[in-house]
Amino acid sequence: MPGSLIVRQAVLADAAAMSSLRAASIRDLCSADHHNDPAAIASWTGDGSPDKFIRLFQDAHVTLMVAEIDDELAGLAGLAGDRVTLNYVRPQFRLRGVSKALMLTLERTMRDADVTVGYLVSTATALRFYRAIGWVDAGVGTPEQGYPMEKRL
Repeated sequence: MPGSLIVRQAVLADAAAMSSLRAASIRDLCSADHHNDPAAIASWTGDGSPDKFIRLFQDAHVTLMVAEIDDELAGLAGLAGDRVTLNYVRPQFRLRGVSKALMLTLERTMRDADVTVGYLVSTATALRFYRAIGWVDAGVGTPEQGYPMEKRL
């Protein structure tokens, strides 16, 4: 029986696991974007250290959330004001509702802060997912720059 999904606020002790999760998600799930090009993957993932997340924890305008299944980090998401900045799932937890649970939490967080329209830039990989949960195209996108989207909250 699959474990239960829990979404919670990320804590500094999650930084290393968040970094590894993000790199695995990009490498294994985003081939529609990087086309398995090692240079593109390296550019996207950076040096792989948790430093990016450690810096984000220090930014008072950023909200970081994680999802856990059976005490294992299954996904992560980030929010800065009215903008979703991160949404990644560990590959083995794909299609288990992790991204949806994280997005519902971020949307509720925005509504609670009186945000009426949320924004994000999607990858090609995630476009169908975001459209399925009510986000709409908000301009012309490109594979290199991403695809702007918005949602009335």
